[in-house]
Amino acid sequence: MCPVGDINLSGRFAAADAHVNTGSIDCASVATEGGLSLSCDIGEVKVSDGAGGGPVGVAIGTGTADIGLASVPRRGASIGVGSGGVHLALPAGAGAEVGCSVATGTAKSTLPGVSSERVGFVGARLRGRTGAGGPEVTATVGVGTLTVVPREAR
Repeated sequence: MCPVGDINLSGRFAAADAHVNTGSIDCASVATEGGLSLSCDIGEVKVSDGAGGGPVGVAIGTGTADIGLASVPRRGASIGVGSGGVHLALPAGAGAEVGCSVATGTAKSTLPGVSSERVGFVGARLRGRTGAGGPEVTATVGVGTLTVVPREAR
């Protein structure tokens, strides 16, 4: 835990759990088998090239989540932002069940198999199956924006 400041993680871990009250968490090329849990009260969480078998969990009170997964975790992923935004990049063609929602704001997807629909006057939802389906990948935003895109191969 880091009250104020930044946390940087990279490498292979059995599991990783990081929390910052105000600041950022940056995970580059992180692989875990037991899971990845990242939380931030106010700030930003960024994951690039995340992979592994354990579940991925991201929770942010106010801020942004920029999540790029090299593979869909075998036990799924869950991202939540109270106020702010989520940008989620999933491997094109990888099997996943995608279910995302924004209570107040906008949601869009360019990931094949995932479509958007309005919910009420101010909300939106993204749903779909990529590849042959697979683990559940969810993202929720209270107020803000949500984008799901194909992750470019590196």
